[in-house]
Formats: sequence, C-alpha cells, structure tokens
Amino acid sequence: MTDPVALAREFYDAYNARDPARIRAILAAGYHHRRNATIIEGADNYIAFFEREWANRPDGLITVKHAIPAGTGFVVEGAWTVTSNTPLTLPSGTILQPTGKTASLPFASVGQVRDGVLASDVMYYDTMSFWRELGHRITVE
Repeated sequence: MTDPVALAREFYDAYNARDPARIRAILAAGYHHRRNATIIEGADNYIAFFEREWANRPDGLITVKHAIPAGTGFVVEGAWTVTSNTPLTLPSGTILQPTGKTASLPFASVGQVRDGVLASDVMYYDTMSFWRELGHRITVE
C-alpha cells in the first residue's frame, strides 16, 4: 500500500524541483484539483498550470509544515513563499505590477490517493491577505 503522506511530500518536492516528469509520475491521469474558484481537471492541465506559475513566480517554493494521513489520503499544512518580481495578470484581466516584496501564503491541502497515485486534492488559503502582504491593493466589490 502506498503511503499517502510520502506521496504528498514527493509531490511538493517535485514542485520545488520544477520537475514535471516527477509530478506526472505521481498524479493520476484524471487528477482533479480545486483551489478557491479554480478547478483543474487532468494531470497534463495541472502540470501546465504549474509551468505558467513557475514562469511567473520563478522563486516560489512550498514548505510542508505538517503532513498527516487521513483515510486513503492526507492533510498537509504548508506555505508557498514567493517574491513579486514580475507583472501578474489576474483572471479578471487586472495586472498586478511587481512590488519586490516577498510573502508567504499558508495553505491546507486535503488529498486522496488511489491505485498508488494522487487522484485529487483541494487547497484552502487566504488569497487577499497574501496579495496585501506582497504590497498589492486588492479590493472586492
């Protein structure tokens, strides 16, 4: 039986190594990812999402603070640390100009493992505090 916590840690290590082949090897082809209003279906689409993220935030790293098994999956508490060095276009079309500030985005991820690979996960985090820590003035209407 696959250790879900070890698989989760391998996933985040592969993310930090910018290694799409390692990520692909541990994701189910039909991987399902959800974070806030974003849903990503399929391992290839998730990897493409990461490749865009790595291009926009090349210094972004994930630190796993806690990882515990939960049934056939895991719960991870971690943080994504990044510096605002490049413009970033939001889904609304708004462009955030670089501030040079570094921020850490704490998150929780709940994932499921099936047939020895990661099948799905849901991430929870506070986007508004993160953007403000990076020096962006974000409002919600």
